[in-house]
Amino acid sequence: MAKLLQQHPAIRYDIVGDGPLRERLEELVARLELQGNVVFHGALDSAAVRTFMAEAHIFVLASASVEGDQEGQGLALQEAQAAGLPVVATTHGALPEGMLPDQSGFMVPERDVEALAERLNFLVEHPEIWPMMGSAGRRFVEARYDIRRLNSLLEGLYSRMTLKRPGPMGEKFNVNEYWLRRGRESPGEESRYAEYHRLQEDFLFEILAKGEVRMQNIVELGCGSGRITRLLAENFPGAQITGLELSPERLESAKRHCVGAGNIRFERHDFYSDATLPGSGYDAGIAVEVFLHHPRTLVRSLVERLSAISRHILNIDWSEAWPWKPPDHVWIHDYQAVYAEAGLRCASFILPQKIDGMQQKLFIASKRMTAEMVRLLELAAQAAAAHDTAFQAAAVSSAAQWAERLQLATAEIQTLVPVGGTFILVNDDQWGNEAEFAGHKVIPFLDSGGRYWGPPDSDRTAIQELERLRRAGAIIFAWPSDWWLDYYAGLRNHLQKNFPCLLRNERLVAFSLRA
Repeated sequence: MAKLLQQHPAIRYDIVGDGPLRERLEELVARLELQGNVVFHGALDSAAVRTFMAEAHIFVLASASVEGDQEGQGLALQEAQAAGLPVVATTHGALPEGMLPDQSGFMVPERDVEALAERLNFLVEHPEIWPMMGSAGRRFVEARYDIRRLNSLLEGLYSRMTLKRPGPMGEKFNVNEYWLRRGRESPGEESRYAEYHRLQEDFLFEILAKGEVRMQNIVELGCGSGRITRLLAENFPGAQITGLELSPERLESAKRHCVGAGNIRFERHDFYSDATLPGSGYDAGIAVEVFLHHPRTLVRSLVERLSAISRHILNIDWSEAWPWKPPDHVWIHDYQAVYAEAGLRCASFILPQKIDGMQQKLFIASKRMTAEMVRLLELAAQAAAAHDTAFQAAAVSSAAQWAERLQLATAEIQTLVPVGGTFILVNDDQWGNEAEFAGHKVIPFLDSGGRYWGPPDSDRTAIQELERLRRAGAIIFAWPSDWWLDYYAGLRNHLQKNFPCLLRNERLVAFSLRA
């Protein structure tokens, strides 16, 4: 504060809180003759704290370790961001996880007085960026610390611990085995979300163009059957592109899909092995819907390894809690936090369309504040502001469409299944209108003790469970779970071969089980 006052003598520094160091700090303030600018208020109630935050312009949390003792994350940093304040905090304990460095504020090393004064001075001299940082912090807290989201995550954790999954699933999920099997069963590109993928691709290349990101040497992680790889070759014909994939079948499919593109090479790579990522000097490492299929420890390791060989890292994934329990091969990560832990700056962009009611984001990260990153952060701030303006109207419209569709589908089921009848309902436990079927027996699929527990691990499990429940009169696949009939091709073929289809429209696909 003494350094800051040399350039900005009118600054007022309010310190809220109490503790054993207060007397020493008051002596320091007196010795530096700062009594006119620094005021100690002691411990205050939450209402008084909110009043101080409403009147403040900048929030500081300069925590430091004392004889090895560290504080946890606390809530003060989140409360300040929720109040719309730009923040300056030290890289202490878990504080880096509680903010967006260079977006909602700045991080400085512990006990680095020069760095702390420099960042505060920068903020004081640039009030025009306070609203942008404040908005970024507010969105971050709402997305990550919303009580409903945290409750959902906690419930999901308890569910995974207490619900025993039926069928031939081991106690430990093996990611590589799962994707190798998926590669053998479905080596080509799945068409279930073809239209959404087209929008996703257009958005990706639009942002890359607007950000003027250099794309001359590219590595793609988890290239699958080459959907993104081919588009990279077409959009950047002068680039050299390396596609990495675990599944031999999907690698062959990618080679066929990208035939004629002379600037692509493919290589089989196991992310869980000790082998280093091939190549170096990349402009971008790209992972589209890849990170969400791996646990956080692996994602964190990949980010570290990629940042050592690539100027930028780009990923498109879901980054908010799903409204239902994710399957075993899906992990929802806080990518802003992952990148911050690795010392990377990150710009995030909300994709313009949700899929199954869930929001995907594009993340672009870099260790250096490159010219591209400056443009991208500006673009991200502009896009976020526009999204906030349109969000409420879009949410109302979406809710109305959902309600109308749900009402129609419910009426169709009630017509299809007589009162007193039994049917299997495949809806990923998303409808929440069980009371509408009070006169029926509804069996969730898959179920465990009458409760929904999630999608099956394989066609074999799905068919086994279907045979166990054959006494039900019908099985009904309801939107937004119609993806089952694309993803579980074996189950679909079994149903089409053995059971008559009673109804097929944009809301429902129903089969009679009374063959």
